[in-house]
Amino acid sequence: MTQKAYWKMSQEKLLIEYNTLMSSAMMVVNNMAKRIKPQKFSAHPDDTYLRADGFDDAIIGFGNQTPQEKVLIYDAEKCIDILMKRDGMTGEDALEYFCYNVEGAYMGEHTPIFMWNASKEDLEIL
Repeated sequence: MTQKAYWKMSQEKLLIEYNTLMSSAMMVVNNMAKRIKPQKFSAHPDDTYLRADGFDDAIIGFGNQTPQEKVLIYDAEKCIDILMKRDGMTGEDALEYFCYNVEGAYMGEHTPIFMWNASKEDLEIL
């Protein structure tokens, strides 16, 4: 694949190129959406927790958003592994799907937390 010299393009050609690339990306996303069931959240039997359906193996514990709001905590990397194994996604597709459809889905009170592991060094650069 050759790299285009975007800096040489006119504004009109850049806009056409951008729209072409975005159309291709939207076709990929729409195609993926047809193959993958939408994320569902369900209440725990005691109605205290919301669970991300299909990701029980990624639960690592529970915690509180506030003293009254108990939530399940999921390992985000395990969730992505589940998407890759269960749905046959690439790592990039699984990450994109997870961030938008799972981690990004706010379901009101008791929405789960998706935790990303970080080292001390990772936290120092934030």
